[in-house]
Amino acid sequence: MPILRPFTFACTCAIGVVALAGSARASDPDSAPEPSSIVAPTSTEISTSAFAIAAAADWATTAHFLMWHGGHEDNPVINWAPNAPTTIALGAAIDVAGVVTWKRLMRGHPRWAAAGLYAAAAGRIFLAARNEYRIAHLPGAPGPCAINCVALFDRR
Repeated sequence: MPILRPFTFACTCAIGVVALAGSARASDPDSAPEPSSIVAPTSTEISTSAFAIAAAADWATTAHFLMWHGGHEDNPVINWAPNAPTTIALGAAIDVAGVVTWKRLMRGHPRWAAAGLYAAAAGRIFLAARNEYRIAHLPGAPGPCAINCVALFDRR
C-alpha cells in the first residue's frame, strides 16, 4: 500500500494544481487567447512560483511537526507564537514581505532576482526535508505519520 509523507504529498499536490490549471485552460477552445496575445512568463515569475511551492512545502511540514509531534520552531523571529497556526501565519507573512521586498530591490536586475528566488527556494526545500527527517527520527515514534494514497484516490 503506497504511503506518502507530508512533504511529498505537498509537492505532489502543488504540481498537480499547476498541471490541472494548465490543462483546464488548454482544454477550453473558446477561452483560448489569440496566439499573438500569449505572453510567456518571465524568469522572475517562474522563480517566484518555485519559491512559493517550496515555502508551502516547508510550512506544511512545519505545521505537521508542530501540531502532531510536539516539535518547536527554530526561527527566533516567530518561535514565540503561542500555537502552530499563528507560527505558520507569521512565517508566511514574513515570506510574502521578503519576496515583495526582494522583487522591489531587484527591479532593474531580473536575472539576479530570479537567481535569488531560486536560491531561497532551494533553502526552503532543505528546511522541508529537515522537518521530514526530524519527524522520521523522533525517539519512540511508531513509524511515519503518513497519508494512505490508495484510500485517498480509490473511488470504488
